[in-house]
Amino acid sequence: MKHISRYLMIPGMVMLVASVFTACKDDEPVKGEPYFTIENLDNLVIPQKGIDMSTFTQGKKLIIRANGTWQLVPENHEAVSWTKIHPMDGEDDGIIRVYCDENLNANVREARFKVYINGQETSQVLSYSQEGCAPFLNLSASQLTLKRTGGTVSVSVDANFEWDCRISGENASRFTAVPVSAKEIEISTSIANTSGEDLSAELEVYGKGEFSELGKTINIVQLYATFFDDFSWLPNPKAGILGWNANGAEAGMDSWTDEQIAHGWTSVSRWFYYRDKFVKFGKGGFGGDACSPSIPEIGSASDVTVSWSMLGYATGKNVKDNHNMFYVAVLGPGKITGCSSTGELGHSITYRDGSRNVELEAVRFILDENAWMLKSVDPTATVIWQTPSAQFNIDVKGMDGTSRVVFVAGPGSIDNLYADPNGWNSRMFMDNFKVIVN
Repeated sequence: MKHISRYLMIPGMVMLVASVFTACKDDEPVKGEPYFTIENLDNLVIPQKGIDMSTFTQGKKLIIRANGTWQLVPENHEAVSWTKIHPMDGEDDGIIRVYCDENLNANVREARFKVYINGQETSQVLSYSQEGCAPFLNLSASQLTLKRTGGTVSVSVDANFEWDCRISGENASRFTAVPVSAKEIEISTSIANTSGEDLSAELEVYGKGEFSELGKTINIVQLYATFFDDFSWLPNPKAGILGWNANGAEAGMDSWTDEQIAHGWTSVSRWFYYRDKFVKFGKGGFGGDACSPSIPEIGSASDVTVSWSMLGYATGKNVKDNHNMFYVAVLGPGKITGCSSTGELGHSITYRDGSRNVELEAVRFILDENAWMLKSVDPTATVIWQTPSAQFNIDVKGMDGTSRVVFVAGPGSIDNLYADPNGWNSRMFMDNFKVIVN
C-alpha cells in the first residue's frame, strides 16, 4: 500500500505544480503598445537667464508617461552645448529635468531631441526654446583714419546678432570694407591721397534679418598729412574694447616685438605702454615719456604742425589721477613757435639724446576737465578721442627729417625716471599722432 500510495501521489503533485505555474503566468501584466508622452511640455520656453545646472532641484521638471524603454537623443550636438536633460533615458513612467545656460545671443534658440522607444526611433520630438537677450552692437572706434599713402585699418565688432557692413559717402568708391571674422572688419585703400585735402566716407555696420533696423556708423578719413600714426600696429586684444579697462594686459616696451620697435618710438624710462591700438604714459607714481620716430618725408627746414590726441587717466570708478599736465618738446632741428589753447610756451625739460642729457624748450599743456578717459562719460572709450578737449598741437619752424617729438607726462624729471616726489599719479593716454608740412 505504501508503494501504491507513493505512485498515486506523483500525478497529483505534477498537477499542483502545473496549476501554480499557470496561475503565476496569468498574474503578470500584459504590455500594451509602446508609447511616450510628456504631460507638461506644451510651448515650454526657458528664460534668457537659463536654469542653473549645478543644482539638481532647479531644473524644469517634466513628467514622462511611457510604456517601454525610452531614450532621448539630440538632433544636433550644438543643442547639448547649451542645454542638458537629466536623465536622457529610462523605462516606463518617470521624471526628467531640463537645464540651460544663459542665452547671450539676441535670437531665440531651440533644442530638439529625437525619441526612441525600445530602441526604435519614433516620429515624436521633444523640443523647447529659450528666450534671447536684448540686442547690442558695439564698435571699437568712432573714427578710422588712414594714411596719405593708403593702407588697412581694422575695427572690432561686439554684437550678439548677425551683422554686415558697407561703405557709403562721397568718397566711398576708394575704400573697401571686408568682415574678416565675426568680430572684426578691415577697411582699406590702395589709392594715395594727392587731392590736397582729407577725404572721408562712412562705414555702416548693420544687423541682418529681424535686426536690420539696428546699426552704427563710423567716419573714415584718409589724411593728406605727411605722417600719421594711430598705433594700429599695437593690437592688444586682451585689453578689450573698453579702453579704461586693461585687464592686466598693458605691454611695456621691454616686451615689444622687433617689428613693433621698428616703428621708431622710444622711451628713456620704463613707463611707456600700449593697450589696444593706443599708448599710455606712466605707471603708479611715475609719469613716463615717449619720443616719436624721425620722419624723412618732412625734408629740410620745414614749417610743420604736429598734432595728437591726449587723455588723462581715470579708474573704472571715475577717479582721476592727481596730475593733469604734460610737456612736449622737439629733439633735433626745429623751434616751437605756437601751440593750441591749453598749452603754454616758455618751459624747458631735460631729455636724453643718445648718451648725453640735453635741455629742450618745451610747451606745458594742461588737460581740461573734459579731456579724461571716464567710464561715466564714454563707457567704450571710443568717442572721447574725437572731442575738442582731447586735441592738441604745436607749430614748429625749421623741422627736418631727423627731428623727433618728445612727450613727458606729469611734473617728474629724467633724473628720477619721472617719479613724482609725492608719489602722485600722472598717467595719460595718447593716440592719433600727425605731422603736416605747411
